Amino acid sequence: MNRELLATFIEEANEGFPILEENLLALEDSPEDQELINAIFRTVHSLKGSAGLIGLGVLGDFLHHMEELLHKVRSRQVEVTTELINVLLQGTDAAREMVARIDAGEELEVGKAERVVENLIKSFQAPTGGKRLFQIELRPSPQTFTTGADPLMLIGELAEMGELTAVDVQTDDLPTLEELDPYRLYLGWSLELRTEQDLQRVKDVFIFVQADPDASVTITPLEEAAVKAKTPLASRLLEHSVRVPTTKLDALMNQVGQLVIARARMVDAVLGAAAASPEVMGALEDLDQGIRDLQDLVMSTRMVPVATIFNRFPRIVRELALDRGKEVRLELKGSDTELDKTVVERLMDPITHMLRNAVDHGIEPPGARRLAEKEPIGTITLHAYQKEGSIVLEVVDDGAGIDPNRVKEAALKKGLIDEGTALKEEEMLQLLFLPGFSTAGKVTDISGRGVGLDVVKENINQLRGSIEILSSPGMGTTFRILLPLTLAILDGMVIRLGAERFVIPLSAIVEFIWPDPKDLKRLGPDASLLRLRGEYVPVLSLARLFNLSSRDDNSLLVLVQDGSRRFCLAVDDILGQQQIVIKSLRDNYRHVDGLAGATILGDGGVAMIVDVSSLSRLILRGVGQ
Repeated sequence: MNRELLATFIEEANEGFPILEENLLALEDSPEDQELINAIFRTVHSLKGSAGLIGLGVLGDFLHHMEELLHKVRSRQVEVTTELINVLLQGTDAAREMVARIDAGEELEVGKAERVVENLIKSFQAPTGGKRLFQIELRPSPQTFTTGADPLMLIGELAEMGELTAVDVQTDDLPTLEELDPYRLYLGWSLELRTEQDLQRVKDVFIFVQADPDASVTITPLEEAAVKAKTPLASRLLEHSVRVPTTKLDALMNQVGQLVIARARMVDAVLGAAAASPEVMGALEDLDQGIRDLQDLVMSTRMVPVATIFNRFPRIVRELALDRGKEVRLELKGSDTELDKTVVERLMDPITHMLRNAVDHGIEPPGARRLAEKEPIGTITLHAYQKEGSIVLEVVDDGAGIDPNRVKEAALKKGLIDEGTALKEEEMLQLLFLPGFSTAGKVTDISGRGVGLDVVKENINQLRGSIEILSSPGMGTTFRILLPLTLAILDGMVIRLGAERFVIPLSAIVEFIWPDPKDLKRLGPDASLLRLRGEYVPVLSLARLFNLSSRDDNSLLVLVQDGSRRFCLAVDDILGQQQIVIKSLRDNYRHVDGLAGATILGDGGVAMIVDVSSLSRLILRGVGQ
């Protein structure tokens, strides 16, 4: 077996299965949508053909049964029901598992699970009538071989459907041996097929031939006197693309990062010179712009639409709602919003957890919703959009909402906060992110174990993002995630603590404050509050946190924000804004609380990057202590 063709098939199959799943779920809501049924059929037909092309007969046979059932759906011999969608989704899972085993290098055999699904698929297929005779005129595109297709596979598929009573090869266009191009197809076929299948099923064999404007196929039931010419479908525009491994994109982004560092060092060297000529400054500006353009271009190659993971969630919500006896509708908005591929892949688990929480905790059963004068079907909205250079993801439900006082009571019972601790509503909701927190009355497969939103928070922190909760009891809950466009490069503010330099992400900074001493209130040797426009904001000393010598007099503060929570960082000086390349501490040293990584500055020195979300958690845990 050709390993290159196999790798291409596996990649295409793994791209096709989520689309198939998405369309099946959409079909459940729109069972009369013929275009949707056709799209599902085309996906299965294409996967079956590709599997047969590279010799994966076991998988091809399994997909053939799915294709036959989908043909019954197309011809309205089988009705679209929840039971049918369940069986087709199980078939999709079984085929996906087969592909995974092939990818792992295992010998593929039909196992017990696949046989069960195969029998379920067959149980839906109604018996057909008597045999029919069809005349088929097939003229594939001359460019067929360049696409990897094989017309003999189509003829073989016809033979599996019944009996080929005649097969004539048309050689009228065959050139002389000297003029023959081995990559060009010159042949056509005239065939007669006797089968129990109907006309539409025979047409389905040639579904992709019919979509090619350079090919033609005419299928005529021999009982018909007149032959109607079939208008070829409009050609589809193909986007020219090249598959590139993500490791190469990562290496390319790393090289761009080194260029950004080199640019910063050159700027420092030139500006530090006694005098720089206008020509040198002009060349430096051109170089700076060129590197920024290259950086934007490379970043764009890593961007993928969030639809790559959004399309997996409808099935998760559907199956959980059925299990919980609830009626839930998932609405997806902004699926075309683009985000760094690495970020998108790492969002799967956090969003899945929030959606499961929304179904299990948020959306009420139909009876309870009617009593609350709501529609019996609950709605969860997953929305992605770009805002001010960042990506915002929202998980919104119209369920029961969250009672902040109940959250506080649960935290008190678990000893997560002290008795008498004064908290605002938004701070009470932030307690949900503490490790070990749970309000579930009983342990289920989803909730009650105290492992949940703290993991979501940690995953978002690792993406240098922030998360906040907005909720109204009886009205619903919104989880809002703010993420950077990429994990590799960020805009930061360089600050000084004693002899050391640190970088605070610019996206987290609200303002710089030179406070009046009378607005500062000491709570002890290591804690203080700043009275800012009528409210008190915690002040954190970075120097004490990192054991650095500093003046530590709170004369200069940086107000930062993590979700809905704001606090101040005491610093010695502000050195300026700079674009920085993030280097992982975890990979090169070890994890350090309060630090997100390190970077190399223009003068070659190293500066640590402050992790605002991690500092926010430290402050929250220290409330009332």
